[in-house]
Amino acid sequence: MKKFSLKKVETNFLEAVTNRVEDPVVKERLVYLFEWYTRKAQHNKFWYNLTRFVTYLIPCLITLISVFASIIAGDGKWAIATVATLSAALVGIHHLVDHFRFYENWIRYRDTAEKLKREAELFLNRCDPYNKSKSENWKRFSTRIERITKAEISSWENLQEESYRPFKDENQAAIQQSSAGSGVNQPNPAPNAPGAIPEDSPVIDLLGDDSELPSPLDAPDPEEGAPSVLDVLGPELEEPEPLAASEPQTEAK
Repeated sequence: MKKFSLKKVETNFLEAVTNRVEDPVVKERLVYLFEWYTRKAQHNKFWYNLTRFVTYLIPCLITLISVFASIIAGDGKWAIATVATLSAALVGIHHLVDHFRFYENWIRYRDTAEKLKREAELFLNRCDPYNKSKSENWKRFSTRIERITKAEISSWENLQEESYRPFKDENQAAIQQSSAGSGVNQPNPAPNAPGAIPEDSPVIDLLGDDSELPSPLDAPDPEEGAPSVLDVLGPELEEPEPLAASEPQTEAK
């Protein structure tokens, strides 16, 4: 991996922090954070500029190869293979840039490094809000440094969530589609929704009104006993008359 060196201005700032900050813990923390964010900003800036240059160069090469292939005699298979390879490389670079977010990371890391630098300069020059007592200034300086890094971490988490959100949406859509195909946990459609049964359809007449169905709350109390058949079917079903007893036949003698 390419090793990025700090600029002269950044090196002078670190020397000032090393010489003027008395607390060793705060000094080590500030130097580490500033170097880390500065080098990360340089790293993402380098790869962003490189990928942008390549994405500008490949279409120009494809155009030139297409023109020369039409001029030079031959079967042109080399031109087809070259153009296909460059096109595939261009698509891959676009996906890599979108995945690693070189530009967004470059801006975010550089902004955090400049905030740390500004905070240290205010502290070293005893500017507001570091014009209080020494102990209070040290406490406020440490708190504000950690607040800056915490804000950067929150921004990084939001960026990662935004990057992986399309994959989560695709998985959620696939789950809903599979559930729709199996008919599991599907809500009833609205009256005017596509696929709903119209109210004037004869199917409604066959099914009847749901309000006529007995409610589970109307179930009889177990202590009162189970209902009879007449109670369930209604008075329309009459009890059959008992068969008349036939006289016993005498055997012929």
